[in-house]
Amino acid sequence: MVVLVNSGELELAEALGDNGFSLPLNCDAMLITKRGYIPVERKHFPGDFLASVTDGRLASQCSEMRQISPFPIIIKEGHGQFDIQGNLILNRKPSRWTRKGINNLRRSLEYMERCFIEETEGVKDTADRLLELQEYFDNPKHISLRARPPLDTEWLVPSSTEKYMYWLQGFPGIKVSRAKTISDKYPNPTDFLSDIYGVRLGEPNGEKLKEINRFGDKLVNGIVELLRGHIDKII
Repeated sequence: MVVLVNSGELELAEALGDNGFSLPLNCDAMLITKRGYIPVERKHFPGDFLASVTDGRLASQCSEMRQISPFPIIIKEGHGQFDIQGNLILNRKPSRWTRKGINNLRRSLEYMERCFIEETEGVKDTADRLLELQEYFDNPKHISLRARPPLDTEWLVPSSTEKYMYWLQGFPGIKVSRAKTISDKYPNPTDFLSDIYGVRLGEPNGEKLKEINRFGDKLVNGIVELLRGHIDKII
């Protein structure tokens, strides 16, 4: 995993170590992912971040990054201090920047300029975040927000067969059609589990399940590992 780093970002390149490759870029860093090139601007907060807003650099950089990728990223590195009235402290004095103003600035960058903000503690955290983002965008599937749908029934109260099929769909790789196949072969959960565990309860074994049409090793092993409690082996 290699992150391209602007040749002027020596501190960041050093923090990335073998994962960083320096060369002249129009941005501070560039991720080469399965979703394409993703440009990154690193802004230390509050100094460089606010200075780039004031002199117009950040607006220009956002525009340039949007032309490269639908996922332009700004890393806001570091945290400022605010007084009791909510004014940002700069050079040991309250500034014109308020907490509300900073929050609205972030909203403008994300909602209006369509640049995504990542916040880090320092350069080492920034290096780790870049590698984390690289891995995220290389992942073809993101299921964090997905939830298992509730039991769907044509009746006011689900039938025992519907409840059984819904339970079966909790096993990896088992959807409605396969749950129906299992319920046809094993009319109740006891029959299903008996063929896995045998007459005496012991280590689950899925050999008999492989006799079912389209039940291969991967599918059966997922069921068996779940019953063994080895969730990490099927994720």
